[in-house]
Amino acid sequence: MTSQNFDKIVPLSKISEWHGLDRISVIVHKMGCIWREQERDDIGIDGEIELCIPRNEGKGSVGTGRIIKVQSKSGQHYIRSDQEEAFESPVNKKDLVYWSNMNVPVAYVVYHPKDDCLYWKDIHAYLTENSNALEEPCRIAFDKESDRFDETALNALHELCQTAPERVNTSCTEILFPNFLEVITLPKQIFISTVIPEKRAQFRQRLFGFIPPYSYHDGILTTLTDPSQSKNAFTNVIDSVVEPFPFIEWLEQNPDADHATRRILNGLLQKYLTDKDLNYHPKYKRFYYSKGLTKEAPLKKVWKSARTKRSPCRTVAKYYEYGKDKFFKHQALSARFQRYGQVWGIVLRPELYFSIDGRTAWTSEKVKTYATRHRSREYNNQYLNNILFWSFVLSDGLSEFSMELDDREILQIKGMPDGILAPFGIRTI
Repeated sequence: MTSQNFDKIVPLSKISEWHGLDRISVIVHKMGCIWREQERDDIGIDGEIELCIPRNEGKGSVGTGRIIKVQSKSGQHYIRSDQEEAFESPVNKKDLVYWSNMNVPVAYVVYHPKDDCLYWKDIHAYLTENSNALEEPCRIAFDKESDRFDETALNALHELCQTAPERVNTSCTEILFPNFLEVITLPKQIFISTVIPEKRAQFRQRLFGFIPPYSYHDGILTTLTDPSQSKNAFTNVIDSVVEPFPFIEWLEQNPDADHATRRILNGLLQKYLTDKDLNYHPKYKRFYYSKGLTKEAPLKKVWKSARTKRSPCRTVAKYYEYGKDKFFKHQALSARFQRYGQVWGIVLRPELYFSIDGRTAWTSEKVKTYATRHRSREYNNQYLNNILFWSFVLSDGLSEFSMELDDREILQIKGMPDGILAPFGIRTI
């Protein structure tokens, strides 16, 4: 009998399992929380996380008593349909049912050996959002960007247990940014034209070719440039008399000027952004990227953050498959001109847009679920980065930018929101 027959073999799968659990322990401790590995009577749970919060006074943390159970899987055996930005993990239907019946949150954590990363899912939320989750063969779909299990996942873990500490920290300061780009210079003139009476019925349907930004009411056409001086859709629908007025004077004397100005400037904004290769969906009033997007190749944009001075690469559109659900998810922007007192500016609202082919809207009821899930993981820093990203798109990173029409500068706008230093900070947990 050789000595080899007496060797105690440690399977590679067991080494991989230990490595995954070790990584969970390291990350949980970096979060300032407690990790307890379950050593006995394990029938589907490998350990638990007790959430902690910083002490109000002094160093260290305070245990909350709030627990999240963890099931860990590790190794290539638990990785299926692996792509650059997504993969699936096979699970047992009995385990899913078992976890769903637990009276505490359950996190399913997978160690991906090729990526050398952990990814996670809130099981209760996953089962709620995916009606076909228990259809065999059962697989849990992961997004490698939003489902990464690292220190940034702490916010989401606290949300599971609703144990977030006080968010306002008075021991530090923070620069606060609004979602507002202020107009520096308003238009110098506005032009008023009279539409020919026989052209007034179904006025919008009569317009062909290039349509400059405009406002139309009761036979009166208001534009930012003289429509008789360039080739455009208004040339053949107005009479020969075009009256220019100083913009500020017209704005102050005309009771309907605010509404007309918003309409005209929003038309100018739509032209400005579509000239930058963004698409616009008129029903949802959202701008989004799609040019060059395919199922195999997500769209990415390099930008420079005015806050960190870094130049990260951002995924702005990407194809997803979750069971029978197949769609493109686009980072989108809702942007409108608004007046506050005597100040005009662009209000920026980061949004999402879902499409079936890169452009056509996905109208499934599940859009609300996917959108809510995405927003639930966006906290102050992520939302601020969205604001700064879209500010960069508008301004090309410049401190000021202008919008033109007929080779004339119409507006000058600040390229970044004006930040103010607040005597407090917002805790990110």
